[in-house]
Amino acid sequence: MKIAIRTDANGQIATGHLFRCLAIASHLTEEGAEVVFVFAEPEVLSSYPAVTKYPCRVLNSDWRRPDSEIQSLIRLLREEQTDLLLVDTYFASSFYLAVLHKHLPVVYFDDLAKEIYDVSMLIHCIPETDYGRYLQRYRDRDTEVCCGLEYCPMRDEFRNCSRNSERPRRILITTGGTDPLNLQYRLLDRFVRNSGLASFCFTAVSGALNVNYPRLRQLEELYPERVTVLRNTMDMAELMKNSMLAVSACGTTLYEMCACGLPAVAFAIADNQLSVGRTMHQLGLIRYCGDARCLGIEESVEKNLEEMIADPEKLQTMGREIQLRIDGRGTDRICRKIIGLCSSPGMTGRN
Repeated sequence: MKIAIRTDANGQIATGHLFRCLAIASHLTEEGAEVVFVFAEPEVLSSYPAVTKYPCRVLNSDWRRPDSEIQSLIRLLREEQTDLLLVDTYFASSFYLAVLHKHLPVVYFDDLAKEIYDVSMLIHCIPETDYGRYLQRYRDRDTEVCCGLEYCPMRDEFRNCSRNSERPRRILITTGGTDPLNLQYRLLDRFVRNSGLASFCFTAVSGALNVNYPRLRQLEELYPERVTVLRNTMDMAELMKNSMLAVSACGTTLYEMCACGLPAVAFAIADNQLSVGRTMHQLGLIRYCGDARCLGIEESVEKNLEEMIADPEKLQTMGREIQLRIDGRGTDRICRKIIGLCSSPGMTGRN
């Protein structure tokens, strides 16, 4: 069983796509499958060396226009004798997916829910208050739909995380892999000067492609006992389990925080995160502060942080409740479905 994963990661794309694909690749490999990654550009190989443990192929195409790579990708999939293709990019069109699906089973991460797709399986793990409308789209179609927060893919370290009831007074700050708004520095600089947060230490996790990393290091040098800056760390579960609160963009990291029982003050840094933030707030999974591209986001984050710290009992309750909603086993569920697709009669040998 050989599975190709088509995704991308660069200075303009959120790294959550790559990390959830790596989690799935790891689990599939444990189950005996071969996995090959396919990227538009080679930049990801030097920026994220974790991916190089798998065979990697580069199409040298435009990641913004996947339609232009269809024939090259089909040839590659034939050469690799691939049984199934997993696609995780917002730029995949319904045409792109339908053409590929004529050659082999296709699984697609549908975060945006903009179109109806002709594929074998969809993964729609974006939080919603009601998934009924999404499921209705595919009621009469031969497409398996994996819908809901139980399908949030995560690394094994987040599976059934034990929750520390007594946590150090540490605040974890993450703003995505690239932090185009320089939010980590802006927030951290504000927090260390806030007398109400004087008893807290801060850990900022910076992505490999964050151009503002040198400025974060300057703050670490100014406040060595209170500020720790980590770059491209893979030990996120331990950091989350040993923090009292988090400040985060509304990316896939939020689901990992829930799995660790870590309450978060969150904000959107891109259009696709706006509804995620609002819905997770409605579900009681986070405290949402709004669009970080608007003025005043630092004040809003700081105010919400202070309010949550002021009520330790409510903070503990929130930590227990969010962990019940997301158990960290989404990768297991997705991989069982993928393996089932590969094993289904008539699903292999199409390419």
